[in-house]
Amino acid sequence: MNILLVDDEVSALRQIENVVRQVLPEAEIKKADGAEAALSLCREQTFDVVFLDISMPGKDGLTLAKEIKAIQPVINLVMVTAYPQFSLDALKLYVSDYIVKPALVEDVRNALANLRNPVRQQHEGLYVRCFGSFEVFYNGEAVRFGRAKVKELFAYLIDRRGASATNAELRAVLWGDGAVDEEKQRNYFAQIAQGLREKLE
Repeated sequence: MNILLVDDEVSALRQIENVVRQVLPEAEIKKADGAEAALSLCREQTFDVVFLDISMPGKDGLTLAKEIKAIQPVINLVMVTAYPQFSLDALKLYVSDYIVKPALVEDVRNALANLRNPVRQQHEGLYVRCFGSFEVFYNGEAVRFGRAKVKELFAYLIDRRGASATNAELRAVLWGDGAVDEEKQRNYFAQIAQGLREKLE
């Protein structure tokens, strides 16, 4: 199970990590000490569960929860906070659970036993996520494409589901008709196609 812990306090991160490891020692755990770090990690890999502090400087946990769900719509959010008055707001986000600090072993065990969304098995090899944002993973790690157009080309080919497409059609999808000088477009497309071949290899 892939778990993300988010809290701006280092001691709180250590405490929740210790409890989660007691409950689920085999879990893959990543930590973020703020909203931007958490969002960056969520763009890079898929998480099954996020334990998220509500009260953080800058962007609060409720706002961050909405942004995480926009990136990964099928995710389990467990709010962890010292302020129980936020429980109703958290429940409106359809979170899996709400834990009052300090998190206890029994709290975390109950939260993980009653997740809103089923936890998917770890994917081996190449895995393409089309629901939500289009992302590509290899053995659980996000694939980084050197150019955005390489990723766009791969997304279109996935959408074709094995149907053939001409180079002219692919260029029209990537740039539109007449948007770029045709000779330059052909040369650039050759680079994009080669980049995709190399990435897949």
